[in-house]
Amino acid sequence: MRFRRRHGMAWRRAARAPQARLDTSRQLAFSRAGRATDGGSTMNTHESRPTAAPADGGQLPEVTVAFARELGIGTLDPGESPVGVVPRAGLRLTDLRRPEAAEVADPAKQARIRTIARRYDRPVELRNDILHAGPGLDLFRGQVWSGAQVVEGTFHKKLRPGADELERLDRLRRRNRAQRFSGVNAYFQKPGTQNYFHWMIECLPRLEVLGPLVREGRVDGLILNFGRLPDFVRDSLAHFYPDLVDRAQLLAGPLATPDELAFFVSGGPAAGQTSETRMSTATRRFIEALPRRDAPGDEVILVSRADMENRRLLNEDEVFAYLGARFPVRRIVGARLSIAEQQVVFGRARAIIGVHGAGLSNLIFAPRGCRLIEFTTVQYINRTASFHDSCLLAGGEPHLVLAEEVGGRTEVVNNLGNDLFLPAEGFARLAELV
Repeated sequence: MRFRRRHGMAWRRAARAPQARLDTSRQLAFSRAGRATDGGSTMNTHESRPTAAPADGGQLPEVTVAFARELGIGTLDPGESPVGVVPRAGLRLTDLRRPEAAEVADPAKQARIRTIARRYDRPVELRNDILHAGPGLDLFRGQVWSGAQVVEGTFHKKLRPGADELERLDRLRRRNRAQRFSGVNAYFQKPGTQNYFHWMIECLPRLEVLGPLVREGRVDGLILNFGRLPDFVRDSLAHFYPDLVDRAQLLAGPLATPDELAFFVSGGPAAGQTSETRMSTATRRFIEALPRRDAPGDEVILVSRADMENRRLLNEDEVFAYLGARFPVRRIVGARLSIAEQQVVFGRARAIIGVHGAGLSNLIFAPRGCRLIEFTTVQYINRTASFHDSCLLAGGEPHLVLAEEVGGRTEVVNNLGNDLFLPAEGFARLAELV
């Protein structure tokens, strides 16, 4: 299946190849010409693991979780030491809710605000992106498996694989339904990272690590795992890493078995660290490499969610009009701009304003000293770290503004939250933040 052309390059989904290697004359080539694919790589000594199912078709063994080093999987890039920190130094929180609002009088919600705010009192250590690699590994639905063992850090922490997952994997193994990739192929997505923010902040930056390895001939290909390849993935790869585009290939099914699989693990919070961040060593490397102005520009960017189904600022037009009478304000919907266009627009911002959402990810392009003014609710305040921390790494100044909740959702389910309302009494204070 051919994807539409973009930037003069064709994207294709890899054909299923149960027993044969990909035909690189018709697909995007992963292997360098003449590179050995017969086990000649010396990255590690990890041996291929047997299929999980017993020969008699009986009960599958119990799933165990193990760290890569416990499985003898080698390390291709150890990450950084020391890893560095996100320079948190207190949460700049402004409450613009009306005092008479019912939620303001709720002691549980007020306690929640105080608890979350304390997480930002001191710096937090970055996650260290470590690149492992080894033969005999299966990439199944984004998880890395060795026989009946799944590698720690390659699955979502809330979705620990169990016997049912192993049964699905083993069924594909027995039927020889795995895609085969020649050479060393790297998977660089994180578990549960399918939207724009997670791609731009947690996945794409890992190409800062992989790019040199591909250019040196130590990694042959890049594996992408999306049901349908998002435009922003195509666009960002072509914009930031054009020389790597022809090494990227989209999986056709849930299971792939490269000759050698390279994959990242970034782990959780550092020992003794009660708070955590989504920022990693690769994230910092990527953000620091972006060109940016040394001082804020003149334009205020209002990132709109008016076309979304939830977390909309219900009186956005009034906020836009008030600010527009005082500053040069541009209202944008991020999905309507290319990556290159967003980099230009956000690169000359004085302040970036908007409700918590993926469109704020573009703050990484902003000038040093640019202010982020993120609207949120008590319901969503525990997710503040995403944009707060990326703003700090980009040299910006993050601010969090509490607005009133409007809606009947008592909790966030499947990333759906209530809408927001910013009382007119708070407009002047908002303008002061700008």
